[in-house]
Amino acid sequence: MKLRKNIIASICLLTLAPSTASADKFVMKDGSVINGSIISETSTDYLLRAEVTKNVYAEKTVLKSSVADIKKTDPSIAAFKKLTPLLPTRDLMEVNEYETIIKSSLTPFLEKYPSSPHFEDAEKILSTLTNEYNTIKSGGIKLGGKLLSAKQIEADKYNVQAAKEYHKFMGYAANKKYRPALSTLERLEEAYPDTQYTRKAQRSALTILPLYGEKLQKLYDGYEMLTIKRERALDAMTSSDKIRTKNIFAQEELKYQQLLDSASNNKKKTKWLPINSYFKEPIMSNLKMIPNEIKRITIASEKPTIDAGKLYRDTFAALANGDYTKAKERFDKFKRTKPPEGLINELEP
Repeated sequence: MKLRKNIIASICLLTLAPSTASADKFVMKDGSVINGSIISETSTDYLLRAEVTKNVYAEKTVLKSSVADIKKTDPSIAAFKKLTPLLPTRDLMEVNEYETIIKSSLTPFLEKYPSSPHFEDAEKILSTLTNEYNTIKSGGIKLGGKLLSAKQIEADKYNVQAAKEYHKFMGYAANKKYRPALSTLERLEEAYPDTQYTRKAQRSALTILPLYGEKLQKLYDGYEMLTIKRERALDAMTSSDKIRTKNIFAQEELKYQQLLDSASNNKKKTKWLPINSYFKEPIMSNLKMIPNEIKRITIASEKPTIDAGKLYRDTFAALANGDYTKAKERFDKFKRTKPPEGLINELEP
């Protein structure tokens, strides 16, 4: 039995873990390479946490005399990789979100790794974020991947407002929040009826309406069993717990009833009623609307668009140049597109 090999592999525990980008490279005298980090060492050995195969780690004892070189990995390289997804930033980010990113990610990196080969790259990311932050703090926004100043927003307010509503719609749809998405579509159709944004939202709505119908049908079909389960759970409680739980249910139902009454009394705002699993009628009301809305939106989505945004911009520019005849002519056309009342009042020559 050999007393010792050049590399003694004492595998105590194999673990599946994320690859450690900061692991060092131990170049052995026989030409092999071990990726790992030192757990402990003696005068003669290293105890390593070594990568046996991809993402599989084990403890290995290595003779120091068998190591030809140790190539230290720069930890700033792994740290910088975490910064690269910061750009490009998403649309409509708030000022406080920029502040959080800069303070929690960029500033610590630059302070900790001033000698990093990626220091200048990190400074460029910081510069981009700072520029966007300053613009948005001054009343601007990022929309459609473009940074718009407050002045640019003012000159193109109609399109910007329509784009923001469309962005909200797509956000709700992506997160499967179907009722808020459909309510947002109603606002688009009311305020920006013939824009490209409304048409795109309508076409997306034709995809989410059947999905919302499936969700509502499951709620409707499960209503009876859900109610029974709740009653059984209450029956199994002690008297004091039952009273306390019933009070919680009553408060929740009161809040929901207030939402429901508000929506029911204001059909102009939205025809999609808020949903609660323990209220059957609103579920059925929304469910019945699905096929009708699919028919209506199928037709509406094919209607031609009008570039009301250009009419707004032309009116705004004509007013800025003192050309009131042109401003009046463009403004009259703009009004015929049925824009929001607030924009009419702001823009009227």
